[in-house]
Amino acid sequence: MSSLTWLAYSEAERRRTLDVIHMLGEPLTVDSIGIGRIRDAISDTLFPGTSTIQTRARYFLIVPWVYRDLERRSPLADAADRARRAEHRLIEALLRGSDEAEADNSGVIGKYARQGLSTLPSSIYWQGLAKWGIRRYPGEIRSYHRLLAQVDLRHPAVDDDGEALPGALGPAWDPHLPPEPEGLYETATLELPRFEAAYLAERVTSSHPFSLLAEILAAGVDPAPAPYPWALPPEVRGLLSERNLERLDHAELFSLIVHGAALLYNHMLALEAGRAEREQEYRAELGNWAHEVEANRARFEPWAEELDSLWRLVNDLNPRAPGPLERRFVEDWIGLALRRHPAAVITDDQARELIADREYRLKRSNARLGNRSALEAWGGASGTGRLDFRWSLVKRLVADIRDGLEGPADPLGVAEAAVA
Repeated sequence: MSSLTWLAYSEAERRRTLDVIHMLGEPLTVDSIGIGRIRDAISDTLFPGTSTIQTRARYFLIVPWVYRDLERRSPLADAADRARRAEHRLIEALLRGSDEAEADNSGVIGKYARQGLSTLPSSIYWQGLAKWGIRRYPGEIRSYHRLLAQVDLRHPAVDDDGEALPGALGPAWDPHLPPEPEGLYETATLELPRFEAAYLAERVTSSHPFSLLAEILAAGVDPAPAPYPWALPPEVRGLLSERNLERLDHAELFSLIVHGAALLYNHMLALEAGRAEREQEYRAELGNWAHEVEANRARFEPWAEELDSLWRLVNDLNPRAPGPLERRFVEDWIGLALRRHPAAVITDDQARELIADREYRLKRSNARLGNRSALEAWGGASGTGRLDFRWSLVKRLVADIRDGLEGPADPLGVAEAAVA
């Protein structure tokens, strides 16, 4: 087992390091074989607006609330600094709110780093806010900060529906955004009241009605028991569209087949490092992987013959993915894995050469195979987790929204005003 040694000399440095660890979430799913663009395109197709370092759904509201408050006082010469200070204040407010409610404060971004947090929720959620139609401003966060510093945004020129008048600068945020709660910077929580949950559900289903995320939210099901999105129970799968069932098939088969490449890479590292215990572990895991692939051969063979359908799915979100080398690596690996019994890859010279060549192309002088000094930095596992396409995070977001929708009734008129 690898360990961490604290080299930081201050509490702030220690907390910043803990935040990095927290935000990585699942270090064993790091992309060790260079298929990240394919993984991300499939993830974006299934779960648009999400990212691996998001934590809780209410941040999709908290971030706009911070900036809408600043807009009321614009122009602000120090807008970026004010925004950062406001997000730092919210860390303490969220921790106080969790303590008072005796609730789990998991998901509070910055709960370790506190005022030393550098990667703020606004940066983490900025792209997702646009994907869900909550952020209307089309630019990057730095250009928005410049806008806040230079322009009075208190009275945007809009029509009765909140839309920008022709030639005018429109609102940066969805006009139907729920109002921020009183005392937001004093005591806050990541739990969603019903009208806020309804708003977020509506945003997802309106902006991406054909996504798997929208269909799961619309079905009102609890996805938590499923370890992977394709492992949803039959009664839930029966509620999904044919399009999403096909996407899930691609995700499942791709996840399973490339898992073997990651395991073989780590087995090769263990052999070269002379770590017999690890070598035996990866040999056993490769055996289990090979058994599962062989059990699904009837699904894999027609899929492997029609990989263009997988590449079309990926290209729909990212026309540049996969790159030619990435695509060739995946296709070559699939061919080798299915050529004989999958268990043969562990001793197959072509398979091992393919893995070694892939690592070298990705890392060049930092490649571990054949490089003793780089190998010494290997912690015993590099990207050995099976791809789940952000499912662990998505389950948390869905649970937040679902729990909110099932919560107490809203104060009279608040929900209607928020989502009207």
